Amino acid sequence: MNDLDIHEKPGEETVTEEFISVIDSSINEFSARFSQFKELSETLKFIIYPDVTSFDKLNLSQFDWLEIEEFEMQLIDFQSSSIWIQKFIETRVGIN
Repeated sequence: MNDLDIHEKPGEETVTEEFISVIDSSINEFSARFSQFKELSETLKFIIYPDVTSFDKLNLSQFDWLEIEEFEMQLIDFQSSSIWIQKFIETRVGIN
């Protein structure tokens, strides 16, 4: 459209091509955004269900910012604690 005179209307084909370009661009952007959700799905599940999430599926590098020493061992201790497990079960029931 840059080559067109200001008073000249763009042709139907030009408008269609631009529209297709915008749609393709949007599809690519949405695909990229939603792929991030897929990557983080286990982490999000862990936040809601920390007592039942399997650590072999959990990407612990996403928790590096916490700077917790022996993070994996602490998570294992947490899942072994019946007190904490019961607390999370009660909290989820209260939320629902």
